[in-house]
Amino acid sequence: LKQWRRVGCCPMPHATSPLVFKSLCDHEELIVHTAALLESQWPTSLEQRQRQLAKSSPQLPCSFVLVDEEQSSVLAHGRLAVAGESAVDGFSCVLTSVVVAVASRKSGIGRLLMQHLGEVARDMGFCYMYLWTKDQVRFYENY
Repeated sequence: LKQWRRVGCCPMPHATSPLVFKSLCDHEELIVHTAALLESQWPTSLEQRQRQLAKSSPQLPCSFVLVDEEQSSVLAHGRLAVAGESAVDGFSCVLTSVVVAVASRKSGIGRLLMQHLGEVARDMGFCYMYLWTKDQVRFYENY
């Protein structure tokens, strides 16, 4: 994971897999595709989404995606941010905007994303990760 944090991606556990985790701060070329994925779940404004995603940084807040490199497609997204109280205590982060492309649901992609983001949060020194959702409680219950 230290290599992933340095270069901005982490290959999946299976050597033959074309799936790779990437941070948007290191892969701005994925912003347009990621914004489209988020818009497919929560329609607002594509341009506004792109501007928000462009603010991703090596420090939090940071958006992460799971990419199928063979298909050049973004399959899933999650955003880590410092939890409100963490500005003082430094122990907690919040995970928001978790979405998996419709065609990739029920395949384990969401579980892989959640596990990876938990590892990233731990490596950043967080002890607690809050999950924030309005409409996907069932997804988090399965995690």
